[in-house]
Amino acid sequence: MIHSLSPKKRIQYRSLAKTSMIFLFFFCFFAGCVQSKNVHHQFFEEFSQSFSSKSSNSPFLSYNYIDLNPYVTNGLVWAPMVLPIEPWFNMRESDLLIGYWNGLNNPILPPEPGNCRILDDNNLEELPKGSLKLIHFTSDRINPEQDANELFFLLSPKDHKPFAIVKLNPYGFASCFISLLSYHISTGYGQYRKEMKVEDNIPNIKVPFPENVFIKIDPTPQNGIIEGDTLRIGRNISEHGISSIVENYNEGRFLIPSKIKDDLYEQGNFTTKSLGVDEYLKSSILIGKNPFEITLEPSSYKFAIFRKNKLICLKSATIKEFEIYELTCPQLIKDEYEFEDESKNYYLDSTFFPFTFIEGKEFQNWLFASSNYFLAAPSFENLDNFYKKEDDTNIKKQFSIVYQNQKSKEVKYLPFTYSAKAASEIKKGSLSELYLGVSGKINSTYITLLRNNLENNYYLGVPLGGAGEENVAKYSVPFSSYTKIINLVPSLNFLNLSNIQATNGALFYLFEPMTLPQNEGLLSSYVQQRFRLRISIPAWNSTNVVEMYINGKIHRRWILDRGDISKPFSKTFEENLSESNAFTVRWVAWGEDFLSNFLTGTNNTLPFAMTRDYCIDTVGDGICHVEANK
Repeated sequence: MIHSLSPKKRIQYRSLAKTSMIFLFFFCFFAGCVQSKNVHHQFFEEFSQSFSSKSSNSPFLSYNYIDLNPYVTNGLVWAPMVLPIEPWFNMRESDLLIGYWNGLNNPILPPEPGNCRILDDNNLEELPKGSLKLIHFTSDRINPEQDANELFFLLSPKDHKPFAIVKLNPYGFASCFISLLSYHISTGYGQYRKEMKVEDNIPNIKVPFPENVFIKIDPTPQNGIIEGDTLRIGRNISEHGISSIVENYNEGRFLIPSKIKDDLYEQGNFTTKSLGVDEYLKSSILIGKNPFEITLEPSSYKFAIFRKNKLICLKSATIKEFEIYELTCPQLIKDEYEFEDESKNYYLDSTFFPFTFIEGKEFQNWLFASSNYFLAAPSFENLDNFYKKEDDTNIKKQFSIVYQNQKSKEVKYLPFTYSAKAASEIKKGSLSELYLGVSGKINSTYITLLRNNLENNYYLGVPLGGAGEENVAKYSVPFSSYTKIINLVPSLNFLNLSNIQATNGALFYLFEPMTLPQNEGLLSSYVQQRFRLRISIPAWNSTNVVEMYINGKIHRRWILDRGDISKPFSKTFEENLSESNAFTVRWVAWGEDFLSNFLTGTNNTLPFAMTRDYCIDTVGDGICHVEANK
């Protein structure tokens, strides 16, 4: 559905549409229709308006507590994604902490440098206490300022829950009023976290922080990393790391650390461990135009670089104390099974990113570093619904399309409202309906719903894929699920008329029959009903089933012999039909094993891909007769 077209624009559009359709019909009938990106952008420019673009004063762009408040209720919360802006900004793991939620709509922000912030003292009432004292903390290094602005947690000795966050000032010092006679100090993150016991409420404490390594990222074509990429960081727990933990324990310096709920590092699932990653950083790091540095602990790391929806680099490195490691990917992972001219395709993640990002000039540069990407932004008419949970099925997801003019580099938007349904409303759909349902919240729950109910839907319409704003807030990787738009039709209804598929990895390539240029959802098959297509599955994607549906009923299923999923896979399918009436066809792919949570950012997500419902023209008049025959 499209709304918000002014009378003047409506007259212009009708005139344009009428002229364009007559021209397109005769041109495509006699000469074949070759659409170019210029045609698309000329069409967009006819209606587009300037979109807000603001530069950030912060050294890096990140979510804030307001962005995350609708999606979290308790515990530590970290930035789902960050975009370094300031040249050679040094980012620490502690910079990723957004706050601690003590219940719904009750966030507690990290303290100012040199101070502490009490999180929850309700569970401390039964513990031994003395008089309230001002306790002074300092880094145990010879030069404490090396740990400037570092965070550490104070834990209850009873249940090991954090009851306070302390942040060092630029000189490596901090103070906090504490009455507990005994508590634990926790530094570091994940399985390398250290825990030290403090007794007798001593007033001056030296806090041991882990040694540092420095990861340098300089985005240049020569380094194989460019603006618009996304970095994921994983690590495995080496024998050296385990032995040092045991050694520290035996020396009486540290306790064997307990696991903190909602830690910065997430445990890898089975597929992730097959990649050589035991745990990974929850936050995704978006790569802008400026170089930057990340401070981490010494370990064996795995770096994954995504170019939006494509994994282009996997690199391992063991980095020792104080080492400066320059991350480069000169040899990129190439798509061995790319069967189209990718410059003609467009991509869309239907996720609503926070306005902190959407209006951010740096984020817009990151997004449109690749020229064939769209952004789904909340409709300006429906900003009040921006923070609605996605499982609120009473409200349709309404959005506008944001793009970038390739000549002027000006970011613009189409001032029309597109409406998409939730997956739970698919049964009410039609061939022209837009709906959500691949990943996210939009999440794996919806994937199961679609898999179990595909045969109950005569037609599903046009699928839009996305990571989902709630899922991104809970660390899903942007563009890990997305919409691919093939041969975009220059029309206000381009989402309804274009050849679209939604996926979190696998892609379909349809060779026969051909789509019609004025409506890519129509397949011309009036001479013979032969279908030829190929599925392309990227490395580390566990898709192993392909299905073909006719009029919403499963027609055929192929089981794929994948073998080693660390390698890409491709297979061609052919099927002949002899339907007498107009009918619809769609293809679906799925898998039984979970995707790597290191590569997707989400647990228990299954691979899933679905094409739109194609209407088959068995008459040859270029008209879809399916709905009339239903």
